Order: sequence, then structure tokens, then C-alpha cells
Amino acid sequence: MMIGNDIVKVPRMQGLCKNQRLVNRIFTKGEQEYIFDVTSTQLQLERMAGKLALKEAVAKAFGVGIGKKLNWLDIETAHQNDGKPCINQTKKIKMLLQKVNLSNIDVSVSHMGDYATAVCLIF
Repeated sequence: MMIGNDIVKVPRMQGLCKNQRLVNRIFTKGEQEYIFDVTSTQLQLERMAGKLALKEAVAKAFGVGIGKKLNWLDIETAHQNDGKPCINQTKKIKMLLQKVNLSNIDVSVSHMGDYATAVCLIF
């Protein structure tokens, strides 16, 4: 079993939100659609912070961080039919799961006020 967590300050997303090149480097098209699917700027920032925290938590759980072995777009966040966040098993994620001889990823994300936090459990 492996675990990772992260916390992101929501206001920090204001600058990121305005830089489309950076948004494209960090978030997949599907993630961007979810983030910007609401008109509330505050909710967009919260969603962005939550997804960023999720990606960091996954990278930390694998013990590789964001860099050579795993980049932002290798970690794709999504939602199950009931709205629960999940991680799509991209090619890189599947490879890392095989390497550690585990097969499941469970995640949780919360945001309140100026902070978003996420936890990832790999088992």
C-alpha cells in the first residue's frame, strides 16, 4: 500500500488560470472542460486547485513526484457516475502500478475557503 497527499492554496490558481499555455501543460482537455464548465470564477479556481492537489498526491504516492518518470498529463483526474473523483489509468499510471505490483488507486479531494487538499491511496 502507498499513500500520498497534497494541499494547494486556491488563490494561487488565479495566475495559472490566466495562462492557457500552462493550463494546457498541466490539465488534460477533459479536466479543462470540467474546470471551466461553471460560470463561477471561485468554483473554477477551487476545481483547478483540487485537481492539481490530486495530481500531486498521486505522484507522491508513487514516490516519483512530477518530473522525469511522471508528468502532469500522465495523471488524468476524472469523476465516477456518482461524482466521486478518480484517476484514469493512463499508460504511465498502468506502468507504475505494474512496477509496484499494485492495481488500484483511490483518491479523495476537498476544498474549503482558500485551500484544496487531496489524498491518494494505491493498493
